[in-house]
Amino acid sequence: MKRDSNVLKMFKVQEKLNDELDGKDWKNGISKTGKKIDWKRAIWLKAAEGIESYKGWKHWKNREEGVDRENLKIETANIWQCIMSDILTIRKHESVNEIVDAFENMGIVGDRINKGDENSFSNEEQIDAFENIAVIALNGGSEYALVDSFFELCEVLNMNTEALHTTYMSKNMPKPTGNRGISGEGE
Repeated sequence: MKRDSNVLKMFKVQEKLNDELDGKDWKNGISKTGKKIDWKRAIWLKAAEGIESYKGWKHWKNREEGVDRENLKIETANIWQCIMSDILTIRKHESVNEIVDAFENMGIVGDRINKGDENSFSNEEQIDAFENIAVIALNGGSEYALVDSFFELCEVLNMNTEALHTTYMSKNMPKPTGNRGISGEGE
C-alpha cells in the first residue's frame, strides 16, 4: 500500500508539537504543568465546535442559515490533531512510521472523497458525522474507530488529505506564543 505522506508528516509534526508544548510526560497523560491530558475529551469538544459552524442548527434561536466552511476546516483539523495525539499516547512505544503503517495497512487512513462537492451531503448528514466522532470519543472508543469515523467525516465534508494537511500545517506550525493551535485561544 502506498503511504500517504501528508498523514505521516502530520503525525511527525504533532509529536514534535506535543513534545515542545506539553513536555516529556505528555505520552503518559500528564502535561508539563502537571495537568491530566484527556485527548478524547478534547475530541468531543472539538466535534461540538465543528457543529457550531452550522449557523441554523439551534431551533431555539432565530439565526440565519448557512455554514462557516473555513471554521469547519479548522475544527476538522483540530479533531485530527487530538486524534493523532491520542494515538501517539496509546502507542507510545511505537515509532510514527509504525503507527501510520498500521493504520494505512488496515485501509482506514486516507482519502475517501465522495467525488462530489461540499454540498453532496446535507448539513444534517455532516452534523451527524461530527456527532459520531463525539459519541466514539465519549464512549472511550478505540483509536481505530476514531480514525475510521474521522475519515468518514472528511468524506462527508469532501476534504481530502491534501486539504487537511494544508489546514493543519497552516494552524499548527510552532508559534512563538506557545499556542498549540487547538482552540486559537492558547488553551
